[in-house]
Amino acid sequence: MRLTRRKFIASTLIGICTAITANDSTFPEVREVKIDFGLGMTIMVITDLHLHGWGWKEDMLCDLLRDTAERADIALVLGDSYDSSTPDLDMVKRML
Repeated sequence: MRLTRRKFIASTLIGICTAITANDSTFPEVREVKIDFGLGMTIMVITDLHLHGWGWKEDMLCDLLRDTAERADIALVLGDSYDSSTPDLDMVKRML
C-alpha cells in the first residue's frame, strides 16, 4: 500500500483529534471501584477536581459528590483541586 502525502496528512489529523478527544479533561470522570479491605467501611476517594469556575462543571460535581458522600464513611481528597486556573479559594471551600 502506497502512503501518499494526502493519506499521511489525513491519518495524522485523525490521530491528533482522537488523542485530544481521548484526553479531554473538561468533563469529570467518575469511576466507582470496590475493594474489600475487611474494614467494613466505605471510603470515597476524590482526585483532581480541577475547579476552574466554569459553572456547569462545578454544579455537576457538587451534585455527584453530595450523592456519593451520603454512602461513604471516609472521604479522601487527593490531587489538585486548586490551581492557577481556579478563580478563588471560596469555590474549593463550597465544593468540599
